[in-house]
Amino acid sequence: KPGEYAPSADSGGEEFLPPVIRKRAKHAFDLPLKRWLGQDLFDFSQELILEMGLIKKGWLNREYILQMLKDQKNGRYDYSLQIFALMTLSLWENIYLKS
Repeated sequence: KPGEYAPSADSGGEEFLPPVIRKRAKHAFDLPLKRWLGQDLFDFSQELILEMGLIKKGWLNREYILQMLKDQKNGRYDYSLQIFALMTLSLWENIYLKS
């Protein structure tokens, strides 16, 4: 029969999921920032942050930021949120303060 296996508009297709999945609590989607910024994007993040005019002007402590980046890479501490914020600030600075 046509449409027999089609999910209803408001169910989101739940009837096709196993009960163990349907009954569990919702989970947020977390980005793997810790891994990305400690491994995959480490070189990019370091270059982007250390080239910031705010560091060159002395408004941000270069040595402290270098230590944060090293600790992230070595897995000593998770500074991923702070590093991501610095990356965002660097991009913002490049767009709005250097133009």
